[in-house]
Amino acid sequence: AVGQPLQWVQSGWDWANGYKHDTDIPSDVKSRVDLLGQVKKHKDSRQNVHGWVYDKTTSTDRVGVWIDEGKKEVHTVVRGTDTHNLRDLWDDAHVLVGKQAGDTDQVKKTLLNIVDKYSAGYDLDTLGYSLGASQITAVFTDTSPEIKKKLDEYSEIVLVSPGGSPFNTTQVKEILKDDRTTLLTNRSDAI
Repeated sequence: AVGQPLQWVQSGWDWANGYKHDTDIPSDVKSRVDLLGQVKKHKDSRQNVHGWVYDKTTSTDRVGVWIDEGKKEVHTVVRGTDTHNLRDLWDDAHVLVGKQAGDTDQVKKTLLNIVDKYSAGYDLDTLGYSLGASQITAVFTDTSPEIKKKLDEYSEIVLVSPGGSPFNTTQVKEILKDDRTTLLTNRSDAI
């Protein structure tokens, strides 16, 4: 009985702040979230998903690229922390204390290569999980005007449980102001 009023308060808070529940997430975003399982794999072991063709030539260890030829869409996914990779763990520590998400150059280079290869006639989107979402945030908020213009080719940015810190929220606030950004979080996520 006590839980019911608390759920009502939580639902009211969610409504007032624009929070959506998993049943409110569009199916196309859910389909792209499915790619997180593939992007964790070694770049040579990833497979086609949902009829989307995996682009091995443009993908990297950290970023996976899938092409939906029917809809003329390019889906990029930036993986989260590889717990067996000391560099990723070091980057997580940096994020936790409010510093930038490690070396974002590879992510930026891949996203720009995709613009060069596919922007004519394709709709581009990107999705990142945890450390990958932090790296996407850094790339899209810390750029020169020339790079920003290229990144404007992306029509949607989805951040899934991005790593963050209470010590530095500047980039997070900036990317959340971008109308292209969708934030998916789990309330029980410690970060």
